[in-house]
Amino acid sequence: MPLSLHVDYWDDLGWKDPFAQAGFAERQRWLVNANGHKTVFTPHFFVSGKEVRDWRGDLAQELKRATAEPARASIRLRAEPAPSGTIAIAGSVSLPSPSIKGDVALFVAVTEDKLVSNISAGENRGVTLLHDHVVRELIGPIALQDGDTRLKRTVTVRRTWNAAELGVVAFVQDRLSGQVLQAAGASQCLA
Repeated sequence: MPLSLHVDYWDDLGWKDPFAQAGFAERQRWLVNANGHKTVFTPHFFVSGKEVRDWRGDLAQELKRATAEPARASIRLRAEPAPSGTIAIAGSVSLPSPSIKGDVALFVAVTEDKLVSNISAGENRGVTLLHDHVVRELIGPIALQDGDTRLKRTVTVRRTWNAAELGVVAFVQDRLSGQVLQAAGASQCLA
């Protein structure tokens, strides 16, 4: 389940990323720290919380490794259009193994595909970038109580979002190591 979290720390170079959020830069710093490093950069890739520094060379291998691991959490997720331009999201998570301990939480991301950025300044001036899996809203962390949790949320579809290109992804993550125990996408059409 790819997610693209745009960071805001380049916004002072003359062009502001319209998809960036300060919380995403904070999340990136947390993952860098969880991997025992100190430097943030873009583009920066993490697979199941593990930093992939040589993403051109190692990304495919890391994706293969992560998808070969058995799921360590069970996620049920449903997302559907609701009245008044909203998305109704419902889900549940359970940890089937009592041996999973630690600070584990649920996150839910509302994503959008087919976005475009026309870069007007900086090193990419004049370039048009195409974006998919852009996180528009990140919900969480939602703590698991005794290895379980339920979620019911309504997310307002903002006027700048294209409802036909929205998706919802849920993932359970260890908040100390960054490891993702399981991820799932909603199969309902949101438009």
